[in-house]
Amino acid sequence: MKSLMIISGWAHGIKSIEPFKTRFSDKFVVTLIPASEALHMSKLPTTDYIVGISLGGMIAIDKLPVDCQKLVLISTTACFCKKDDYPFGTSLRIISKMEERLTENENQVLEDFFNNAHSPQILKMSKQKKTMNNDGLKDGLAFMAKKDLREKVKLINASALILHGRLDQIVPFASAEWLHNNFKKSDLFCFEKMGHMVSVHAFEKIIRMIDDFLE
Repeated sequence: MKSLMIISGWAHGIKSIEPFKTRFSDKFVVTLIPASEALHMSKLPTTDYIVGISLGGMIAIDKLPVDCQKLVLISTTACFCKKDDYPFGTSLRIISKMEERLTENENQVLEDFFNNAHSPQILKMSKQKKTMNNDGLKDGLAFMAKKDLREKVKLINASALILHGRLDQIVPFASAEWLHNNFKKSDLFCFEKMGHMVSVHAFEKIIRMIDDFLE
């Protein structure tokens, strides 16, 4: 049986990716890793396939096992912050401000983030809290602030499936287009009326697309 690793996004724990394991455990040996843990691994464990969500996708690109054959990137970017030659990211100033605010009012930072991440869909914060993970928040921000994975993307031989919402307010859709244009082998699917949290609001469709891709 092939192995499948799933890595969560920033501020998301194991519970946020358990539904993926439920759907794929009859076909793959599934390993779930929260981003807060994956950040501190020198390399990811060997696996045939990886699904990385947002920050989890960046970690997958950065620490991709040599033998990984296929990579699914959901709401992911190669470079979270803007550069002179890469206008698709977030201002470093915004990341720095979030780091400061985490110390002052962590709950408000998370609520603001999740509201933006779920837009334009409606967020049910009580439901979201069940999947949250407050570990490693600053570590995740630091990773996103400094990592530029564009050159690593160009060297990856694994086939990539890129899934992204057109209305993403966290990671602009242009970031997904850049990935598609720079992977050696990739497919890109756009969710026209969705934002960053397509893994939640288009869950059933994403499951079917991943299933087809990993066949």
